[in-house]
Amino acid sequence: MKSVAKIEIFQPGIVVFDPVALSDFVLSNGIGVGNLFELFLSDETIGLTVVEKGVIFPFYQIPEMEYSIFLKEIDQGQKSSFNKVVKRFCYSGIPLVVVSGLVVVADLNALMDWDSDYFLDYREACVDGLGNNDYLEVASGLYDLSISGVMGLGEPFVSLGYELEFKSVAQLPKLPNDAYTDDWDFSIT
Repeated sequence: MKSVAKIEIFQPGIVVFDPVALSDFVLSNGIGVGNLFELFLSDETIGLTVVEKGVIFPFYQIPEMEYSIFLKEIDQGQKSSFNKVVKRFCYSGIPLVVVSGLVVVADLNALMDWDSDYFLDYREACVDGLGNNDYLEVASGLYDLSISGVMGLGEPFVSLGYELEFKSVAQLPKLPNDAYTDDWDFSIT
């Protein structure tokens, strides 16, 4: 089970999604544009719907650099990597649907230049990627996602990272109101 990812972002934000769920959303809504990010920003109804239905979750205004992204339940052999970790924040109540057993973590380019063929065959395609996206393996289901920003990670991680905790739920949580404002700051530095 792949529980650790590393990405270097070239756009100031990260998006988390199951590629099958996002592709299904795009098809079922008759979306024919390649720049999903622009669409989600310009069409408030569809932008809110894609997040509230747990299809994607974007977090922005993150400086362009390398980050480790990892599941809360990690391999016991990596515990020493967390000896000097400082947790900067934790936001929870984020709805996320996983249907394929795979969650992509990518910079915003994944939405700006959406390529369903690439992401639907992601395990094979990511081998030749640019390093601005990676994946984690998460069992299919509905989740209440929590995202914690941490700094001071040790090897094999890069110093800055995001810990993702997937809590299985019977129905998706309603995204907290403060998530729609600038109250959630995902910058670790």
